[in-house]
Amino acid sequence: MVIILCIYSTNVCHGHGWLKDPPSRSSMWKYGFPTPPNYNHMQLFCGGFYVQTVLNHGKCGTCGDRWDGTRENEAGGPYATGRISRRYQEGQTMTAEIMITAQHFGYFEFRVCPNNNTSKKASEECFEKYPLHQPDGSERYYLNGQSEMYNVKLVLPMGLTCSQCVFQWTWYAGMLQ
Repeated sequence: MVIILCIYSTNVCHGHGWLKDPPSRSSMWKYGFPTPPNYNHMQLFCGGFYVQTVLNHGKCGTCGDRWDGTRENEAGGPYATGRISRRYQEGQTMTAEIMITAQHFGYFEFRVCPNNNTSKKASEECFEKYPLHQPDGSERYYLNGQSEMYNVKLVLPMGLTCSQCVFQWTWYAGMLQ
């Protein structure tokens, strides 16, 4: 069984959106989970374009926090409670729902990390091992230029099981197809 605890990350440009389903760590409170509210849950954009590209030389926290700041969404942070938001089976096709409230074009990518220790931070190296693909095999989901709900079908890897996987959504904003 694959069990997923959600986190979310955006890169490259100010994005305005959130992972609605499965709910991200910062958005779980909006859907009745007993987790701390993050009223900036739509703004995990690595500190903004200038902070990410100039001050941090393109680096971003694995959960969208500033590279050089407090990592509130990673293990040890107030939003990383260890609470499971959704449960899935290996090989299952799931639907990720992303609400975009201010369009900045670009594309989404999704990854998962089998991190069964709630006090250990998930690493980029772990996420890179488990990219999620759409049923047609593509890793990138290009936005249509609209501010709306995006439903992206993703196939979970066969053979990947964990008591607590971490799901990562990355929005590479400001890029056209």
